[in-house]
Amino acid sequence: MKQHYTSDRSVARHQAISRALRQAIHAGDVLPGDQLPARQELESEFNVTNMTIQRSIDQLKQEGAIYSRGRWGVFVADHPPCLHRFALVFNRNDRVQDLPWPLNYQALLDAAAMPTGWGSDSFDVYRDVAPPAAGAPPSDDYVRLLEDIEEMRVAGVIYASDVADYLLDPIVTLDGLPRVALSSGVRGKVSAVRTDRLRLLERAVDHLVAGGCKRVAILVSAQSKLEDVTHCRELLAKRDLLLDDMLVQASHRSHPQWARNSLLLLMALPRELRPDGIILTDDHFVSQVAKGLVESSMRVPEDVQVVAHANYPLRDGGVLPFHRIGFDAGEMLATCLAALRAQRETGRTEMWMIPPRTPDEVGAHDGQAPSRVVSNLMTSV
Repeated sequence: MKQHYTSDRSVARHQAISRALRQAIHAGDVLPGDQLPARQELESEFNVTNMTIQRSIDQLKQEGAIYSRGRWGVFVADHPPCLHRFALVFNRNDRVQDLPWPLNYQALLDAAAMPTGWGSDSFDVYRDVAPPAAGAPPSDDYVRLLEDIEEMRVAGVIYASDVADYLLDPIVTLDGLPRVALSSGVRGKVSAVRTDRLRLLERAVDHLVAGGCKRVAILVSAQSKLEDVTHCRELLAKRDLLLDDMLVQASHRSHPQWARNSLLLLMALPRELRPDGIILTDDHFVSQVAKGLVESSMRVPEDVQVVAHANYPLRDGGVLPFHRIGFDAGEMLATCLAALRAQRETGRTEMWMIPPRTPDEVGAHDGQAPSRVVSNLMTSV
C-alpha cells in the first residue's frame, strides 16, 4: 500500500490514518475486497500504537468503508463511501432574497432521493453552502463539505450551479477528488454538465410550426440571458417567421404572477396581433400562464398552443394540454457520475451535454451512454 499519511498536527493521529486509508482506496492502491495490511504492519507504517490503529479501524467500520472477517482480518467493503458517496452541493448565493427554492434544484433533490436507479451509489446533500465572506462565518453545510473533502469521505463533488465565484475556494481547489458542475463550461479543475437549451428551443419552435402557428411569443425568466430570445428569433427566421418585440415577455420566479399578467395582455391584443403559439422557457411560470389562459377564455390548443419547459421528475399537475419539453434531473445526475468517474480515470476535465426530452422520452434513454462533448478548455489535472 502506498504511503498517503500526513503529519498535520492539527488533526488527531487516528483521523489522519483514516484519511490515508480512504485515499489509498480512492486511488486504487487498495481495491474493494482487498485485505488491509495486518495491524503490526500499519503500526510500523504509520509509527503509531495499536490503540491508534484500532480507533482508525473502528472509525472506518462505522462509515462502512471496511469490515472484519474474524481472525481472517480486515477487508475493504464492496462499496466504500470514498468510491460511491457523492456530494451534491447547492450554493447559498442562488437562494438570496428569500426566493423560492428553484424547481431545477427540487428536481435534482427528488432524483437523488429515488430509492432505485443508483445501485451502490448515493448522494449526500449540502443545501446551504456559503464560504466565509466580509467577516461573516461560513455556513454549517460549508464547514461539513470542506471537512468531508479534506477527509476523503466522498468520491466526488457535484455542484448544482456554476462555481465561478468559488474558483479560489478550498471546496474547489483541494486536490484529490474529481468535480463537476451543472454549468455552461469547464472551469479549472471542474468538469461541466450542460443542458442543451438551443436544442430545446429548436424543438419547441418546430413543434409550434408543425402545428401551424404563425405568431409565436416567448416568455423568459428575467434572470436568464438574452441568448434565449436571440436563439428563438433566429430559429423562427429560418422558418420564415418573425418574433415581434411585443411578443417577448419576461417574468421572475420571485413574482410568478407577472407571467399571468403578461399572458392576459398578450391575449387582449387584436386577433391579427395575438400570438397563436407560446414558448415558456421557465417552468416556474406554467401554473400562472395556465391561470391566465383560463381567465381569458382561450382554448389550448385550439386558440393557442403552448410549449412549456419542464424539470423532470417534477410534475406540475396542470390541467391544460401544454406540450412539455425539458431536462431530466435523473439523467443529469447519471451524467455527472459518469463525468466524475471519467475525470478520476483520465485526469481530464470535460464538458458533457444533456439533451431535452418530452415526458414520453424520459426513461427511454436508460442504458444508453450520455452524449459527451470534449470542451476546448479541456485540461489535464
